[in-house]
Amino acid sequence: MDVSAREAVLTGASIPTLMYEYRGVLPTRDSSVGSGAGASYMLETSTGTIGLNVLTRAQWRMLCSFLDRADIADDPCYATINWSTPDERLEEIRSAFQEALAGRAVEELFHAAAKARVSFGLVPDLKAITELLPHEERGFFTQLDHPVAGEVSVPGFPLCRPPWTRNLIGRRSSVNTRRRCAVHSTLNQGSRIWTNLIQNSD
Repeated sequence: MDVSAREAVLTGASIPTLMYEYRGVLPTRDSSVGSGAGASYMLETSTGTIGLNVLTRAQWRMLCSFLDRADIADDPCYATINWSTPDERLEEIRSAFQEALAGRAVEELFHAAAKARVSFGLVPDLKAITELLPHEERGFFTQLDHPVAGEVSVPGFPLCRPPWTRNLIGRRSSVNTRRRCAVHSTLNQGSRIWTNLIQNSD
């Protein structure tokens, strides 16, 4: 299955986008993910950044247990944390989780969490993104000869095909012109067919 990078981003950002449009709320990337479901954060480890993500109460308890802080999940004080009305409790939990990660490496945490069925995510920097094994194996990045910037590395779109070359403002390629002509020709032919059908039906 091919999924374009843009489609993935739009799908992942749909909830924050709608929250702003309908309620004027600007949720941060490390806010909680729903009333009572727990809190999600991006936290620093000894070797990089890890993303902690929970969507349900069951996942919340699993996360707290994995970090040896089951007491947080059982504390009624934190039972009603909500991303649409963030308060100081989120920062209290962040501090507790950050302390629990002290001295642990990001790769070790990621794989240990996977075995415990806890949803953690790697948060690579720009350099690490280009070196991720899945990206290398799928050819996610492709060299593109840009008319101004020169040769640049860009994500493929979709993932298994080279990206399309975008024209700069004011430029039109012969390929695009031929495509437009083909579309108009097809539309005109279809219009003529419908006209003939209508005339013949009379």
